[in-house]
Order: sequence, then C-alpha cells, then structure tokens
Amino acid sequence: MKLSYSTMATPMLSGVEAIKLAREYGYEGIDLRVSENKGELTLESTDEDIREIKSVLNGEGIRLSGLFCYNETIDDRSISITRMKYSVLENLELAQKLDSPSIRIFAGNPAKFRNEDEYLDKIISVLEDILYADNSTIKILIQNHKNNTDIYLTAKIIKSIDNGRVRLAFSPDHCVGSNSFEKELD
Repeated sequence: MKLSYSTMATPMLSGVEAIKLAREYGYEGIDLRVSENKGELTLESTDEDIREIKSVLNGEGIRLSGLFCYNETIDDRSISITRMKYSVLENLELAQKLDSPSIRIFAGNPAKFRNEDEYLDKIISVLEDILYADNSTIKILIQNHKNNTDIYLTAKIIKSIDNGRVRLAFSPDHCVGSNSFEKELD
C-alpha cells in the first residue's frame, strides 16, 4: 500500500507544484484532477502538458494513483447519455497517456429520473458501452456523492455490470446527510 494524496486539498497549486509538494511531505502517490475549474489537467491538455506531468512524476518518484475526473453525467435527456459516454472515454484516453491505473467519475443524480430502475438501466447501459469501446485495464471508480449516486446505488451498478474494472471510490464525507447507510447492501 502506498500513501497518496488528492489535489482537492491544494486547489491553488499547479500539477507540477502539487507533485513536488507530495514528495516534500513524503507521499508516494498523487491523485490529479481533470477539470476546467481548478484542475491540474483538462481534456484539452496538450501532449507537452502531459509530458511535463509525467517527467515531474518520474523525477520526484511519485506514482500517479489516479485521475479525479469531473465528467459529464446522465440525466433524463437522451443526449446526456452520449455526452457522458464520450466524456468518460476522453478521460480514459488521458489516463492511458499518463499511465494512470484509474479514473474516478460521477454517475449522475438518480433524482433526475422517474424512478431508480430507469436510472439504473441508463447508467448501466452507458457504462457497458464505455467498457465495450475501451479495452484498456484502467479502472473506472464511481465516487459516491451526496448530490449524486450514493454507495447503495453504486453497489447495485457494480454488481449488475460484474466487471473488475468498475469499482467504488468511497467518499465517507458524502455519506453525511445521505441515506446511504440506512439502506441494506446485498
């Protein structure tokens, strides 16, 4: 096991600065954000940006633990399924360029659907399409979030897909005020 830190704690730093800080404080890994808003990387990061991040990671002896991706998510509009699919595929492509073992994504807000079954059908379908389109070994970690999919639904998604690449990125802070622990997991 390696001790890693997320740049959520240092939004004012660039990726290079965050990696150097990780080394300074004795961390072995780092989780970088992919976002237009305070991200160390974006989906438009250039090959030069990617080479620089990889060079600093190697030079500092820090392993990229994963990418925290602020992906498009699904809602009850059919166009959102396409947007999520291509957003996640673009994040997987970036992860591949950076040799990242995983991406962390959001799976959308089930409250935007008529019922849980409709939400589950759509999110499972889009994730299966993503897995079909991308045959890498990069893990897709669904993060529970208070205003998105909770751990209960994430467990249902993971169980239904039954693919070792799709897992949970557990965020305990997003269980506060949520009904996640009130539901029974199978």
